[in-house]
Amino acid sequence: MSLIPKIFSLRPPGDAPHETIYFPKSNPVPLRAALARIATTDDRELLAEAICHYSGYVREAGIARCMEIGDPRFLAPIADRLNDWVPQVRKVAGDGLLTLLATTPAELFAPLLPKLRSLTQAMRTDHGPWLAKFEQQLVQAGGSAAISGALSSTDMRLRRAAFSVCFDHGLQSIVDLVRLGLASGDIVLARQAANLIDKVPRAERQRCLELAMTSTFGPVRRAALRSVLEQDDPAAMDFAKRALLDPQGSLRYSTARWLMQRGFDVLRHCVDSLDSGRLRPGQIRAVLSLLGELQGKEALPVIGQHTKSAHVEVRAQALILMAKLAPSTKDDIAARAMQDPSRRVRRTAALLCVRQGAFVSLAQLRGMLGKYGDHITALRIARREKWDYLVCIAFVAQLGEADERTREDLAWAIDSWLATEGSSWTRPSPAHMEVLAQPGMMKLLCDLTNSSQALLARRLLEVGVAA
Repeated sequence: MSLIPKIFSLRPPGDAPHETIYFPKSNPVPLRAALARIATTDDRELLAEAICHYSGYVREAGIARCMEIGDPRFLAPIADRLNDWVPQVRKVAGDGLLTLLATTPAELFAPLLPKLRSLTQAMRTDHGPWLAKFEQQLVQAGGSAAISGALSSTDMRLRRAAFSVCFDHGLQSIVDLVRLGLASGDIVLARQAANLIDKVPRAERQRCLELAMTSTFGPVRRAALRSVLEQDDPAAMDFAKRALLDPQGSLRYSTARWLMQRGFDVLRHCVDSLDSGRLRPGQIRAVLSLLGELQGKEALPVIGQHTKSAHVEVRAQALILMAKLAPSTKDDIAARAMQDPSRRVRRTAALLCVRQGAFVSLAQLRGMLGKYGDHITALRIARREKWDYLVCIAFVAQLGEADERTREDLAWAIDSWLATEGSSWTRPSPAHMEVLAQPGMMKLLCDLTNSSQALLARRLLEVGVAA
C-alpha cells in the first residue's frame, strides 16, 4: 500500500471505503476501525498523528475529536489544516477553530496570527471571508489585549501579523500604529507605517513625517518624502532641502530635480551648506556626490576644496569625484591619494588604477611602501602587469623583516604570480631587471614561498635573473 497522500471525496465515516491505512509504529488497520478509534480516543499522540495523516478521512476525524476534547495544544496543528488540499478538511479545520474560540482563552490564539494571516496568500481557495470572521470573533472574545501586546513581540512574523490585524480591526489608533511601525527597526513594518501616513490626522502628520524622514530605511524615507511632495504640503520645500543630505543617492537626485523645477538654486544651497560647517562627514559626502551628479565640472572647484578635509571619508570621496569628473587628471589624483596618511584614501588610488585605468609608476609604488609600508594597496595596484607584480613583491620583501601576516600575503602573491605567469609572453623590462637582478634577490624571493622555490627559481633563470 503506497503511503502517498490521497485525496478522497469525503463521506460520513460509516460510508468510508474499505481501505487499509498505516500509522507510524503500528500495524496496518482498516480505515473504518481507525476512524472509530479516533472518534473516541483521548490519546494526544494518536490525535497529533491523525491531524497530519495522509488520509483525508483520518485528518477530518482527528480534527473533529480535538474539537470535542478542547485541548489548546491542538490549535496550531488544526490551523495548519486551514489550507488543506481536501475541501472538507479545510472546512472542519475552520469550523473547529471558531468552535474552540468559544471555550479557549483568546490570548492563546495570538501566536497563530502569522499562520492565519498567511492564508491571504493561499491559492486553493479564498480564505478572506473566514479570516475576517475569525479575527472579528477573536477581538470580541477578548483577544484585543493579546493582539496589541504582540506588537512588541520578539517574533518578527508575529509582530507583522499583529500590526495588520490591529489596523484592519481598529485596535490601535492610526497615529500609534504609524509611530510604532516607523520606530520598530523592521523594514516591513516601517514601510507599512510609511504608507499609512496619509491617513494620519493632519495635526499629527508632521510629527510622523519627521520620524519617517529619520528612518534608517531608504524606501521609508522615500515614501515619506513622496507623501509630502505629491500633496504639495506647505512644509514640502523644507523637507526637500533636508532630503538633499540623504545618504541615498537616488532620493537626493530626484529631490534636487523637484527643487530645480521650482526655481530653487540647488548649487548655491549646497555650497552654503558646506560652508556652514554644520554638516557631518556623511552629509558632506552626500552633498559632494550630488554636486558631482548635477553640476559636473562646474562643481570641481567646490569638490577640490574637500580633498584636504580633515575627515578621511570626505577626502576619499572628493578624490574619486574629481577623477570621475576630470578623467584626464586621474593619474595625478591616484599619485596624490597614494601619499595620503590614511590607508582608506590610499585604497582610493588602487580603486582608480583598477577600475578607471589610472597609472602610477613603480617608483611611486616604492615611495609609498617606504613611507607607509602599505603592501596590500601596493600589490593590488601592481597586479595590472605580471612583472610589476613580482617587482612589487620584491619591494615589500626589501622593507625588512616581515611579520607573519605579511609573509603569508607575500607567499600567496608569489603562488598567484606563478599560477598565471605562463599566460603572457611578455618579458621583464630593463626597469624590472634592474630590481630583479640585484644580488641576493632570487634567494630573497624564493625564501618567501613555502613550496615553490624551485619553480620560481627556474622562471627567473629563464628570463636572465642569476642566482
